[in-house]
Amino acid sequence: MPGIGLVRTYNRNWLKADLVAGVTVFAILVPSCLAYGELAGFEPVIGLYAALVAMIAYALFGSSRQLIVGPDATIAILIALIVAPLALGDSARYAALAAALTILIGLCRRFLIKTHSHRLYNSNRPDSDSQPVRQDFWHRNCQR
Repeated sequence: MPGIGLVRTYNRNWLKADLVAGVTVFAILVPSCLAYGELAGFEPVIGLYAALVAMIAYALFGSSRQLIVGPDATIAILIALIVAPLALGDSARYAALAAALTILIGLCRRFLIKTHSHRLYNSNRPDSDSQPVRQDFWHRNCQR
């Protein structure tokens, strides 16, 4: 677990800055998580639970110290749009469908990373198949 490794190599000189960053993120995260929970069709507090679980999971399994993890407005809207018509007004069914959708998306993402990760890792090679796509994007969008 990469998070445990970060704790072992933590530099105590970072503590003050990390505490200030934590308080700042908390001040932003709480209201936004409440809003995203409600936007997704749940009680607002569910957004806080989602953020808490995501942060704990990333603290254990993530490898970067500089990352904010939590619910997102786009994801909340998509969950509401997909799940609401299927739930037929039943809040328990809504929660079960949203959880199932989240797990399904996580499994699909994991499968795609496992099966296509070679494209991500080899994309910087000049002979890779993604080189023309990146060059096209650069020429169309970045050289104006």
